[in-house]
Amino acid sequence: MNDYALLAAASLPRDLAPLTQAIATVCGERLIDVAGRLHRGRGLLAEHLALGPAQDLGRQLAALGLPTCCLPQAALLPLERPGPVTRAAVEPAALAVEDHRQRVRRWPWGNLQLLAGALLEKDERGPAELLAGPAAAGPASLRLVAEGDDEGPPRQVLLDLVFAPPTPGYCRIDSVAFNYAYLAAGGRAGLRREEKLQALAADLVAAAGAAWVTSFVRALAAGVLELRGRIEDSRLLDAETRWRRQRLQVVGVPTA
Repeated sequence: MNDYALLAAASLPRDLAPLTQAIATVCGERLIDVAGRLHRGRGLLAEHLALGPAQDLGRQLAALGLPTCCLPQAALLPLERPGPVTRAAVEPAALAVEDHRQRVRRWPWGNLQLLAGALLEKDERGPAELLAGPAAAGPASLRLVAEGDDEGPPRQVLLDLVFAPPTPGYCRIDSVAFNYAYLAAGGRAGLRREEKLQALAADLVAAAGAAWVTSFVRALAAGVLELRGRIEDSRLLDAETRWRRQRLQVVGVPTA
């Protein structure tokens, strides 16, 4: 029976061509189909495999430098949409989220498992380009705050937070829709638009403790946008957060 799924145990490399070829060979699929699935899966490599092929594929990918984990298909977390957060305060003990009825719910920082994010921006690369390997040379990052930033359209950054029981939660902050009013209490009401985003990221990173904080969010807190974290559709972050949550269950928090 095809009861197993294969997940990456580390972030995917920039050059997906060798992985795509190995997966296509084992699964009997076209390269273009595998490339598209890797792009959408964000770490979910293959599904509905028999145990033997799943283990064989895992060995091949490990030889290419990508460790994997194999788990029963039934254990795979469902793809979920996070709850939107438009008004919240980063308090010393918890994230205080206010809903549209002005009710406040607090998620303790000690229960935070994951803090991840992405830059939502159109990207012309598609599955066909992924087959060719890394993109053409270009900047790997940009400074978040630059002269004249407030004159153009705001950069749209999405931040995902996942909290464990006994106060479970999975929520998303959209930098464009978020109300930064809590910053005024700390004397930061006069910050420019992108400076507020950096301040929010810095507050979240400082409060995150032992949670898995991705490099994209850490860079954002330092005022840098990692362009590798760019996605063209929010559903890609849904899939990436799903992979990270699954990895936390199977492997735990990365050591590096």
